[in-house]
Amino acid sequence: MDNILKKLQRVVLAGLLSIGIFATSAANAGMFTTSGFAELLLIDVTSSTGSLDGLSIDGLDFSDFGTDLFAPPADADASADVSVFADPLGIGVGFNTTLESLTSGSGNAFAFADATMLVEISNSSVSSDFELVYSLTWDLEATADLISPALDSDAFSEVFFDATAEIFGGDSDSEADFVSADALLGPPFDAASGSADIFLTLTPGDFAVIDIVLSGVGESAFVPLPAQVPAPPALMLLIFGLGFLGRRRRQP
Repeated sequence: MDNILKKLQRVVLAGLLSIGIFATSAANAGMFTTSGFAELLLIDVTSSTGSLDGLSIDGLDFSDFGTDLFAPPADADASADVSVFADPLGIGVGFNTTLESLTSGSGNAFAFADATMLVEISNSSVSSDFELVYSLTWDLEATADLISPALDSDAFSEVFFDATAEIFGGDSDSEADFVSADALLGPPFDAASGSADIFLTLTPGDFAVIDIVLSGVGESAFVPLPAQVPAPPALMLLIFGLGFLGRRRRQP
């Protein structure tokens, strides 16, 4: 009888331990998303002589993005893109461009996405002055949320542009916008949109640059929680009952 009682006690205790092990699967997890969109439009080009000979507008674009998954469970995605649309004014020169940056992730994850456009404008004419008007618009969003109470989750998205004309004369204009989100410290969501006009004047021999960088970065954490789950009352009573029977069995 004593052996039978002991075996029953072991079975019930093993069941309680199993419940405790399964309970530790609960976890803290965070998630993030960022999105950025920017558009640079060539609005107008004029020449003091009526001729656009000697005006050159070239572009160099760069896209870079990546993700890191530090430990399972984790998931992340990132993309960056730059698109160019040639000769929007039908004058044989110039282009419009759009930039896009996207990231998302959850768990122990990190993601970044950078989209860059470098516009190079030069005046190699002998006597023409060129005036160019550009319009830049942008929309930014960042979200940091909790799948369940998390260690942390952060996200930010930003756009920066710098326009420099008459480089040797030092005529420069720049502007930046930035949004950020934090799941714990707040705000969990942030968004911004804006616009700027860029005016460039190039005399013979001048060179101008418009540099646009659109970025998004997100990071989140996943932390296991060893939850302490109390044993169900019926199982506890069964253990105590078996122990009581065992003690009574051993009494003379």
